[in-house]
Amino acid sequence: MNDVSMNMSTYATQDLPLAATFVALGHSLIGIERTNPKRACFCFTLNSDLESIIEKYHSGKVRIEPRTYFDAIRQLKNRLYGN
Repeated sequence: MNDVSMNMSTYATQDLPLAATFVALGHSLIGIERTNPKRACFCFTLNSDLESIIEKYHSGKVRIEPRTYFDAIRQLKNRLYGN
């Protein structure tokens, strides 16, 4: 798992597809932490819905409309690379 940190209020992951899943399902990105020039962590507010999505994601049970998922990946990459 590429999850970097999880505390009482924030969940951070280096997993772009997981981060895109969160965004596609309506969760707002609260920030991007750059751990080094080649790595970044996507940070989200941790709540019970996010925990449920994490479980479903890792068990292969999350369902997202493909276009929405693609748009979420593009949105995250734009934020990451500043386009």
